[in-house]
Amino acid sequence: MAAGELSVRTVVSTDDVLDSALRIADTEGLDALTIRRLGAVLDVAPMTLYRYFDSKEDLLDQIADRAVDRFEVPFITSGDWKKQVAAIMTAFRQLLLEHPSLVLLLTTRRVVSVGITRSIEATLSHLQGAGFTGPEAVRAYAGLFAYVLGFVAFEIPRSGPPDAQAENDRMVVNRLHDFAKTRQFPLVDSLADELAEMAHGDSFEYGLARLIDGLGDHVESARAEK
Repeated sequence: MAAGELSVRTVVSTDDVLDSALRIADTEGLDALTIRRLGAVLDVAPMTLYRYFDSKEDLLDQIADRAVDRFEVPFITSGDWKKQVAAIMTAFRQLLLEHPSLVLLLTTRRVVSVGITRSIEATLSHLQGAGFTGPEAVRAYAGLFAYVLGFVAFEIPRSGPPDAQAENDRMVVNRLHDFAKTRQFPLVDSLADELAEMAHGDSFEYGLARLIDGLGDHVESARAEK
Protein backbone atom coordinates (compact mmCIF):
# COMPACT_ATOMS: atom_id res chain seq x y z
CA MET A 1 0.00 0.00 0.00
CA ALA A 2 1.45 3.37 -0.96
CA ALA A 3 2.31 5.90 1.74
CA GLY A 4 -0.69 7.99 2.69
CA GLU A 5 -3.18 5.64 1.01
CA LEU A 6 -6.31 5.10 3.05
CA SER A 7 -7.36 1.60 4.06
CA VAL A 8 -10.88 0.85 2.83
CA ARG A 9 -12.74 -2.34 3.67
CA THR A 10 -14.41 -4.22 0.87
CA VAL A 11 -16.61 -6.50 3.00
CA VAL A 12 -18.95 -5.63 5.87
CA SER A 13 -21.91 -7.47 7.31
CA THR A 14 -25.48 -6.55 6.50
CA ASP A 15 -26.05 -6.03 10.24
CA ASP A 16 -23.21 -3.50 10.36
CA VAL A 17 -24.59 -1.62 7.37
CA LEU A 18 -28.16 -1.40 8.71
CA ASP A 19 -27.14 -0.67 12.29
CA SER A 20 -24.82 2.13 11.18
CA ALA A 21 -27.45 3.57 8.85
CA LEU A 22 -30.08 3.51 11.60
CA ARG A 23 -27.65 5.16 14.02
CA ILE A 24 -26.96 8.00 11.58
CA ALA A 25 -30.69 8.47 10.91
CA ASP A 26 -31.53 8.55 14.62
CA THR A 27 -28.73 10.84 15.77
CA GLU A 28 -28.24 13.12 12.74
CA GLY A 29 -31.55 12.88 10.89
CA LEU A 30 -32.64 11.18 7.69
CA ASP A 31 -31.22 13.97 5.54
CA ALA A 32 -27.76 13.15 6.89
CA LEU A 33 -28.08 9.51 5.84
CA THR A 34 -26.33 9.55 2.48
CA ILE A 35 -24.45 6.72 0.81
CA ARG A 36 -21.24 8.72 1.11
CA ARG A 37 -21.79 9.38 4.82
CA LEU A 38 -22.60 5.72 5.48
CA GLY A 39 -19.51 4.62 3.56
CA ALA A 40 -17.33 6.95 5.61
CA VAL A 41 -18.71 5.59 8.88
CA LEU A 42 -18.13 2.01 7.79
CA ASP A 43 -14.78 2.76 6.07
CA VAL A 44 -16.22 1.31 2.86
CA ALA A 45 -16.25 2.68 -0.67
CA PRO A 46 -19.77 4.04 -1.36
CA MET A 47 -20.30 1.82 -4.40
CA THR A 48 -19.55 -1.23 -2.27
CA LEU A 49 -22.68 -0.54 -0.24
CA TYR A 50 -24.95 -1.28 -3.20
CA ARG A 51 -24.26 -4.94 -2.54
CA TYR A 52 -26.58 -4.59 0.46
CA PHE A 53 -29.43 -2.51 -0.97
CA ASP A 54 -30.66 -1.46 -4.40
CA SER A 55 -31.19 2.24 -3.74
CA LYS A 56 -31.51 4.86 -1.03
CA GLU A 57 -35.23 4.07 -0.88
CA ASP A 58 -34.47 0.39 -0.36
CA LEU A 59 -32.05 1.30 2.43
CA LEU A 60 -34.73 3.38 4.17
CA ASP A 61 -37.17 0.49 3.94
CA GLN A 62 -34.61 -1.87 5.41
CA ILE A 63 -33.68 0.33 8.37
CA ALA A 64 -37.36 0.94 9.13
CA ASP A 65 -37.92 -2.83 9.15
CA ARG A 66 -34.86 -3.34 11.33
CA ALA A 67 -35.95 -0.80 13.94
CA VAL A 68 -39.55 -2.00 14.06
CA ASP A 69 -38.48 -5.65 14.24
CA ARG A 70 -36.89 -4.84 17.58
CA PHE A 71 -40.32 -4.16 19.02
CA GLU A 72 -41.23 -6.69 21.68
CA VAL A 73 -44.83 -7.05 22.80
CA PRO A 74 -44.81 -6.50 26.56
CA PHE A 75 -46.15 -9.24 28.79
CA ILE A 76 -48.20 -8.21 31.81
CA THR A 77 -50.06 -10.56 34.11
CA SER A 78 -53.24 -8.48 34.24
CA GLY A 79 -56.15 -9.90 32.31
CA ASP A 80 -57.62 -6.42 31.81
CA TRP A 81 -57.65 -5.73 28.07
CA LYS A 82 -57.30 -1.99 28.65
CA LYS A 83 -54.05 -2.48 30.57
CA GLN A 84 -52.79 -4.91 27.94
CA VAL A 85 -53.47 -2.49 25.08
CA ALA A 86 -52.03 0.44 27.03
CA ALA A 87 -48.84 -1.53 27.68
CA ILE A 88 -48.41 -2.28 23.96
CA MET A 89 -48.96 1.35 22.95
CA THR A 90 -46.61 2.59 25.70
CA ALA A 91 -43.92 0.20 24.49
CA PHE A 92 -44.50 1.43 20.93
CA ARG A 93 -43.99 5.02 22.09
CA GLN A 94 -40.72 4.00 23.77
CA LEU A 95 -39.50 2.39 20.55
CA LEU A 96 -40.21 5.59 18.63
CA LEU A 97 -38.38 7.68 21.21
CA GLU A 98 -35.37 5.36 20.95
CA HIS A 99 -35.46 5.54 17.14
CA PRO A 100 -36.82 9.00 16.27
CA SER A 101 -36.16 8.46 12.57
CA LEU A 102 -38.98 5.90 12.66
CA VAL A 103 -41.58 8.62 13.07
CA LEU A 104 -40.87 10.06 9.64
CA LEU A 105 -40.31 6.63 8.10
CA LEU A 106 -43.67 5.37 9.34
CA THR A 107 -45.48 8.45 8.08
CA THR A 108 -43.92 8.43 4.61
CA ARG A 109 -43.76 4.75 3.67
CA ARG A 110 -45.58 1.47 4.21
CA VAL A 111 -43.62 -0.50 6.79
CA VAL A 112 -44.73 -4.12 7.05
CA SER A 113 -42.38 -6.24 9.14
CA VAL A 114 -42.43 -9.06 11.64
CA GLY A 115 -42.14 -6.72 14.61
CA ILE A 116 -45.04 -4.46 13.74
CA THR A 117 -47.17 -7.40 12.62
CA ARG A 118 -46.55 -9.07 15.98
CA SER A 119 -47.78 -5.97 17.81
CA ILE A 120 -50.83 -5.68 15.54
CA GLU A 121 -51.76 -9.30 16.19
CA ALA A 122 -51.48 -8.86 19.96
CA THR A 123 -53.52 -5.65 19.97
CA LEU A 124 -56.27 -7.07 17.76
CA SER A 125 -56.43 -10.15 19.97
CA HIS A 126 -57.02 -8.03 23.10
CA LEU A 127 -59.58 -5.86 21.33
CA GLN A 128 -61.55 -8.79 19.97
CA GLY A 129 -61.39 -10.42 23.39
CA ALA A 130 -63.01 -7.26 24.75
CA GLY A 131 -65.91 -7.58 22.33
CA PHE A 132 -64.87 -5.65 19.22
CA THR A 133 -65.76 -7.21 15.91
CA GLY A 134 -62.88 -7.76 13.50
CA PRO A 135 -63.46 -4.56 11.46
CA GLU A 136 -64.05 -2.55 14.66
CA ALA A 137 -60.81 -3.87 16.13
CA VAL A 138 -58.91 -2.73 13.04
CA ARG A 139 -60.42 0.77 13.24
CA ALA A 140 -59.65 0.93 16.96
CA TYR A 141 -56.06 -0.14 16.31
CA ALA A 142 -55.75 2.55 13.62
CA GLY A 143 -56.82 5.20 16.12
CA LEU A 144 -54.40 3.95 18.77
CA PHE A 145 -51.51 3.74 16.30
CA ALA A 146 -52.18 7.24 14.98
CA TYR A 147 -52.40 8.64 18.51
CA VAL A 148 -49.01 7.23 19.53
CA LEU A 149 -47.30 8.22 16.28
CA GLY A 150 -48.78 11.72 16.37
CA PHE A 151 -47.94 12.29 20.02
CA VAL A 152 -44.32 11.25 19.56
CA ALA A 153 -44.02 13.43 16.45
CA PHE A 154 -45.10 16.32 18.70
CA GLU A 155 -42.97 15.14 21.61
CA ILE A 156 -39.56 14.52 20.03
CA PRO A 157 -38.72 18.14 19.05
CA ARG A 158 -39.65 19.22 22.58
CA SER A 159 -37.69 16.53 24.42
CA GLY A 160 -34.06 16.41 25.48
CA PRO A 161 -31.95 16.43 28.63
CA PRO A 162 -33.96 17.39 31.75
CA ASP A 163 -32.23 20.77 32.12
CA ALA A 164 -32.81 21.70 28.48
CA GLN A 165 -36.42 20.53 28.62
CA ALA A 166 -37.06 22.54 31.79
CA GLU A 167 -35.57 25.63 30.17
CA ASN A 168 -37.72 25.13 27.07
CA ASP A 169 -40.82 24.78 29.26
CA ARG A 170 -39.98 28.05 31.04
CA MET A 171 -39.55 29.80 27.69
CA VAL A 172 -42.96 28.56 26.52
CA VAL A 173 -44.63 29.65 29.78
CA ASN A 174 -43.11 33.13 29.53
CA ARG A 175 -44.22 33.55 25.92
CA LEU A 176 -47.75 32.39 26.71
CA HIS A 177 -47.95 34.87 29.57
CA ASP A 178 -46.68 37.62 27.27
CA PHE A 179 -49.42 36.90 24.74
CA ALA A 180 -52.02 36.77 27.51
CA LYS A 181 -51.11 40.28 28.62
CA THR A 182 -53.39 41.51 25.87
CA ARG A 183 -56.19 40.00 28.03
CA GLN A 184 -57.50 38.14 25.04
CA PHE A 185 -56.41 34.72 26.33
CA PRO A 186 -57.35 34.39 30.00
CA LEU A 187 -57.53 30.59 29.91
CA VAL A 188 -54.13 30.32 28.28
CA ASP A 189 -52.73 32.67 30.93
CA SER A 190 -54.11 30.61 33.81
CA LEU A 191 -53.02 27.28 32.33
CA ALA A 192 -49.66 28.29 30.85
CA ASP A 193 -47.69 25.88 33.04
CA GLU A 194 -49.84 22.93 32.01
CA LEU A 195 -49.76 23.93 28.33
CA ALA A 196 -45.96 24.05 28.39
CA GLU A 197 -45.90 20.44 29.57
CA MET A 198 -48.23 19.02 26.90
CA ALA A 199 -45.43 17.00 25.34
CA HIS A 200 -44.56 15.20 28.59
CA GLY A 201 -45.21 11.58 29.39
CA ASP A 202 -48.08 12.39 31.76
CA SER A 203 -50.01 13.92 28.88
CA PHE A 204 -49.38 10.85 26.75
CA GLU A 205 -50.64 8.52 29.46
CA TYR A 206 -53.71 10.66 30.11
CA GLY A 207 -54.67 10.83 26.43
CA LEU A 208 -54.05 7.13 25.88
CA ALA A 209 -56.16 6.18 28.89
CA ARG A 210 -59.05 8.39 27.75
CA LEU A 211 -58.86 6.97 24.22
CA ILE A 212 -58.95 3.41 25.51
CA ASP A 213 -61.77 4.29 27.92
CA GLY A 214 -63.75 5.69 25.00
CA LEU A 215 -63.23 2.49 23.05
CA GLY A 216 -64.39 0.53 26.07
CA ASP A 217 -67.51 2.67 26.40
CA HIS A 218 -68.31 1.96 22.75
CA VAL A 219 -68.11 -1.78 23.33
CA GLU A 220 -70.30 -1.58 26.43
CA SER A 221 -72.91 0.49 24.57
CA ALA A 222 -72.95 -1.98 21.69
CA ARG A 223 -73.48 -4.85 24.11
CA ALA A 224 -76.31 -3.03 25.87
CA GLU A 225 -78.13 -2.48 22.57
CA LYS A 226 -78.15 -6.19 21.76
